[in-house]
Formats: sequence, C-alpha cells, structure tokens
Amino acid sequence: MGFRSFKGSERENNLTLPNAISIARGIGGTVFGVLLATGHISPDTALLSVGVLGASDAEGSLITITNSFPRIQNFFRIWPTRLGKKLDVAGDKAFVLSTLIGGAIGGEIPTWQAVGIGATELATATTTLAITKITGKEPDVSKIGTFGMILRAGALITDLCVTAFSGHPGLTREILQDGSDITAATAIALGALSCRTLIHDYYPKKPTPELT
Repeated sequence: MGFRSFKGSERENNLTLPNAISIARGIGGTVFGVLLATGHISPDTALLSVGVLGASDAEGSLITITNSFPRIQNFFRIWPTRLGKKLDVAGDKAFVLSTLIGGAIGGEIPTWQAVGIGATELATATTTLAITKITGKEPDVSKIGTFGMILRAGALITDLCVTAFSGHPGLTREILQDGSDITAATAIALGALSCRTLIHDYYPKKPTPELT
C-alpha cells in the first residue's frame, strides 16, 4: 500500500529495503498462518506477530519520510520500484489469506469471517488485475477500499484478542467478539462496494448512441 503515489520517482534497481520488507511480510505471514493452523503459537505471541506483520505494511510511509533525507534514502536503498508495487500487494495477500486460513483451521477466526474476508480480498485483487489488463492503467486504491482494508485488519486483530483474553471474564470476550463481527461485516460490505466503484470508474464504458 502506498507505492501508487510514487510513479514519477520509480527506479529500476529492485534491491531495496521496501521490497525486502514486502517479501518478509509475505513469507512471515505464510509461516504465521501455518503456526495458527497447527496450534504451535501461543495467543499472546500470535497477537504480537500479527501486529508486527501488519505494521510492516508501511513501505510507502517509509519512502515519504526519507524523501527529505536523500543520503539516508540512498544508503538504505529506500526508493520505489515498479516491482515493489507488485511485491507489496503479493505480501499483503499472502499475509492476510494465510492468517485467515490458518486462523479458521485453528479456531481463532470464525469460519464466516475467513470465507467472507478471503473472498473480498480475492475479488478486489481480481477486479484490479482485470481492469489493469483491459485498460492498460492500474487503478488507484479508493478511500473506500483503504478503509475496508483497515477494517479487515482490525477484525483479524480483534479475533486474536478474543483468543488472547480467553482467561478473562466472559463479558470481555463477548464484547470483543461482537466488535470483531461488526468490523468484519462492515469490511466485507466495503470490499464489495470498492469492487463496484473500481468497475464503475475504470471499466471502459460503451458510447451512448446519439438520438436523431
């Protein structure tokens, strides 16, 4: 997330820190999903891990912050690339989908949330790829899409909080679970709306025939 605003400053050299972070997020997310599915990770560690992996999705902010410090930017190779946009998206999808599948298998994430959020992620990615192929132009992420992504991440974190707080009074867990359900349902609805917005804004429209 965040690379689309750097189109004019992209470089050809792909050996960059942002690209390494994206790859690490994808690999780390996949391993995290396996650990959730097999039960080889404690609830507290799972909550910390998803927080760290989620926070790693800040490559765009890192580039923006270091733009004022070119020496630091060049020394640590912090610059945008065309490959970086693809790695960023791939890392995000690997992290989210692995967490959803692993969490659903391990019982940390409700099945309906895993199916709904997973379908939303795939639908958004498929719509974006289709529009890019048809129009030759990659669509920007809308505010609706961005907010939906934030809510989807929030739902996953809240689900893991439910597991982490399993030893606390039932009311705390019920409040967290209700919050997670509402957040997930809203995120799924916004994801569907985002796909509709992408199609409406970017899909080539047939010319309206003139009335004679």
